[in-house]
Order: sequence, then structure tokens, then C-alpha cells
Amino acid sequence: MGVNKNFVVKNGIEVNTNLVFADATNNLVGIATTTPTSTLNVVGGIGATHLSVTGVGTFDQDLKVGSSATTFSALGSSGLVGVGTASPAYLLDVRAEVSTGSTALFVQGDAHITGDLNIDDIVLDQATINQLDVTGIATISKLGVTGLTTTTDLLVSGMTTTGRLVVSAGATIGAALTVGGNLDVNGTTATIGTGITANATGINVTGVVTA
Repeated sequence: MGVNKNFVVKNGIEVNTNLVFADATNNLVGIATTTPTSTLNVVGGIGATHLSVTGVGTFDQDLKVGSSATTFSALGSSGLVGVGTASPAYLLDVRAEVSTGSTALFVQGDAHITGDLNIDDIVLDQATINQLDVTGIATISKLGVTGLTTTTDLLVSGMTTTGRLVVSAGATIGAALTVGGNLDVNGTTATIGTGITANATGINVTGVVTA
């Protein structure tokens, strides 16, 4: 049946049972429901090639984007959000396709963290640190320090150049120790092996020396 002019329904319309229902009194339309609560109330799935929302979008349950929701997923039941995963385990769970060699999170600007930051591996191209406190063992292949650094254990596997080294506890040096200036030993005992070379005017020892 073709209609060449406006088709007007004044008292509402219902197609089949719960297929299409138009409430002319409240200006509500229901798809698969006869009790619509919104301007357009759809019970079931909606297939669309393009969706534009100019107002606020509210999702009572989950929001899933991508194949199997692996691009983005927001779980309303648990309050967890996943990027790159459909099963987030944290409040914000960001995962790359591989664990290493792929950037999973990029931040252009400042990042402020008030809690703990647990890092498996860290690579810094350039870092400015006002204060670094190391309470455990730190293994460093190359370390340049211009100010005062306090550490519990410092293990150096490569060559290290330092302007000032103050050791308040025991220090073990496994390789050769080259001193370009004076070496002052203020303890009660200084044990010197075969691997110490002093290119200086002298070694000042105030305590007992065992060689």
C-alpha cells in the first residue's frame, strides 16, 4: 500500500504484540515493549552503522567496544575499565598485545601518582630526580650523581666516577679501586688488598692498617 500524503495517527498505534507501540498521550515510542519510558524505548539489540549522541549517554550495565570487547570495556557490575582487554582486573587495566616492546600507555603531559608505583622493568631516556631513597639492594651499571645520595646497598658492576663517596657502614669492593686524590681512612682498621692503586700525594690513615 502506497501513501502519497502524510499518514496521521491521533490515538496511538500498535503493531503486532510488543513489536511497535506508540503512546500518543505521552509522545513515547516502544520497540518490543508496550510500556516505553523514554522517547524511544527499545527492548533488545539495536543495529546501526552510525550512532550520534549529542546529550549524555548512560549505560546501566556494560559498555564494550571492538571485537569481543578487547578494544575497550567498562564493566558496570564491578566498576572496572579495561583497555586492550575484555576482562580487566584493576580499576583501570591497560594491556598491549605483548608484554614487552609495545607501548601500552602514552601520557603527553604530567602524571601525578599519590600511591605506590610498582615497576617490573624501567627504562629512562632522561630523568631528573630530586630525591631517590633506596631501602633495598640496587644494582646499577652506570650512575651519575651530582648531589648527595643516600642508599642502603649500592652494587656497581661497571666503571663509576664519583667526586665524593661517603660510606657510613661496611663497603666491599670486588674490583680495583683507583683513587685520584687523597684517601682518608678514619676508622680503627683499614684492610688493604692487592687491588688498590693510589695516584695521589699520600694516603692518610688515622687508625690501624692491615695490608
